[in-house]
Amino acid sequence: MARVSVGADLHVASPPEDAYHVWNQRYLYPRFLAGVLEVEELDGTWSRWVVERDGERCTLEVETTDNVPRRLVAWRDDGPGRPRTTVRLMGPPAGPTTVSVEVSWHPQHSGPDAVTEADRRLAELEADLHGFREYLKSELGGYVDTLRSLEQLPHTD
Repeated sequence: MARVSVGADLHVASPPEDAYHVWNQRYLYPRFLAGVLEVEELDGTWSRWVVERDGERCTLEVETTDNVPRRLVAWRDDGPGRPRTTVRLMGPPAGPTTVSVEVSWHPQHSGPDAVTEADRRLAELEADLHGFREYLKSELGGYVDTLRSLEQLPHTD
């Protein structure tokens, strides 16, 4: 079955370098990613996350798949559907920055259950971007403008 993805954009006044710094420091994720309780960095590529999903705690092995300073951070985990997350940071060096996050996965369900799964993942993604926004505001004094959800997009890989 083809991968499915959802995405959302967040516009912040902070420069891309500041936004990248937060996304590149995985130990910060429990401060703004909903459901991420702990992150243990194992090396420059692998980390172990303790997450809570549907009231259950589980441990995920997470691989950083791409990292371009001030522009992109991407990872995939060994959870159901093998989710991939890509965070793109776009904007001039002084800001503002568009933070674009996409999550893709192999659906575990079909029909209406697949739509419910996509809706749930989009809601989680939006919560994560709200958490990022609040983190920037409280820790870095960054001003946040708007949050925009993208349509569900099919993938062919």
